[in-house]
Amino acid sequence: ILVCRAFGDFVIVLHMALKNQSSQQYTLFVSNHLYPLYSSLSTTLPSNITIEWINLNIENRILSFFTNRFFFSKQNWIELVRLRKWIKQYQDKAPIYLEQSNRLLGLQFFCNGTFKSIIQGQYVYQQYAQFFSSELNPLENITTNHSMIGKKILILPDSRQSVKTINDQLIENIKSYFQLTSSQYTLARFGKEYTNFDELIQLIRTSDWVIGADSLPIHLAQFYDVPHFIVYPGAKKNLFFTPFALKQLSYVSFETLEKQVSLKANES
Repeated sequence: ILVCRAFGDFVIVLHMALKNQSSQQYTLFVSNHLYPLYSSLSTTLPSNITIEWINLNIENRILSFFTNRFFFSKQNWIELVRLRKWIKQYQDKAPIYLEQSNRLLGLQFFCNGTFKSIIQGQYVYQQYAQFFSSELNPLENITTNHSMIGKKILILPDSRQSVKTINDQLIENIKSYFQLTSSQYTLARFGKEYTNFDELIQLIRTSDWVIGADSLPIHLAQFYDVPHFIVYPGAKKNLFFTPFALKQLSYVSFETLEKQVSLKANES
């Protein structure tokens, strides 16, 4: 399995691989831009999971070929040439699985490789669970009474994709929606309240609830069995929502949040 997408994608595939109940042997060929996160997770692999780290020269937190922003950049071609060279070493292991079907045919054409995708437009965690023979039920039923009263709440607004980032007005809406007082929550932004994966993970693991964008921190909350609530743009699909969020209906769109806060304000 070639793992070369963003940090959140890596947490999902690693999480479901760790939960596998299969007797099959799996090898994850993981881009080394993901190693700092893996090191911070401090996890132990089961005996049937092997990780091999590969250098694809990825500089933008995801293989540039999978992005619109960097698709026509020089960096994209550097990464593709490195990937093509790597593929030649493993042609006898075909097919190699990719995480998603996005631009799969183009990648096959350029790299002259045989790829199959694990994820094909359906809920991501569920498809990984099927692939790895993993159980979703423990992930869906994190222990919680759903109340945030008196709990330690962590708000994480950042996302790799700007469209998913929770802006200042939405943060105010979140505080109003959940009726949070200043003593109940901590607002943590990358580069301010945390600067690395170790600090981010520590913040998440010491919180009772995490409220965040549909991004890496939410997948870390799922990884560490911390109850969480997703705030997301309604125009985006919810394919990456966690099993906990889907089962417990623990999510709200930007638009619905704004409407409900406005209704509460009018009623008062």
